[in-house]
Amino acid sequence: MDRVFSDSLILEGDQYNHIINSLRHRDGDVIEVVCEGKLYLANIQLRENRKAHLSILHELEDKNLPHQIYLYQALVEKKKMEDVIRLNTQLGVKRFSFFVSERIKPYGKVELQSARIHKLLEDGSMQSKSSSIPEVEGTLLSFEEMLENCNQHDITFFLYEGEEKQGFLETLDILKAYEKLRIGIVVGPEGGFALEEVKKARESGCSIVTLFPNILRTEVAAFSANSILMGYLMRYYEGKD
Repeated sequence: MDRVFSDSLILEGDQYNHIINSLRHRDGDVIEVVCEGKLYLANIQLRENRKAHLSILHELEDKNLPHQIYLYQALVEKKKMEDVIRLNTQLGVKRFSFFVSERIKPYGKVELQSARIHKLLEDGSMQSKSSSIPEVEGTLLSFEEMLENCNQHDITFFLYEGEEKQGFLETLDILKAYEKLRIGIVVGPEGGFALEEVKKARESGCSIVTLFPNILRTEVAAFSANSILMGYLMRYYEGKD
């Protein structure tokens, strides 16, 4: 069943076009709507002037996992940044933050709050049937600011291809120690992290882990880590029921 996000129960403009022209819904159809943080089943009632009113039938149970994932991605070029946002939104990331690392390339002006990015967030959330739209940090963080933010989470996994002792998957059992999961994932630039940055992250309390023996592109690393984490958490929560 299709799902939309709306601040009100009246759809117009782009939302109306999406529901009526793209998804081909008609008067009387039933859809899911997320409004004011709650999920409902609603009936579409078409009105004049290209508006659709949503009549609430009843509230639905939110079946999304209760974890919260915060993705910290070293700055990449615009196309790859959009890929990171598009793919990881579908995997349930709560917040995206981009940061400066020693080995990043200069990319000129960085726009983190564009209409294009918001559209990627909304489309990905509807595609994955999330109950919320992720946030994007509005400013580019320094490496030190990124580490300060990571201290707010229960645990932060710092992906580093040079780590030889701890694999990402093997360390996930530590999550069982936490009731409320606030998980940070830090992904480096295309040139990798500098040794001094890895040292700072370790001293800050990050868990330094490697994904695979293979060296992945930075946008692939973020998606791979979140895919592994999502699979693990699904099995973990299913086992608690």
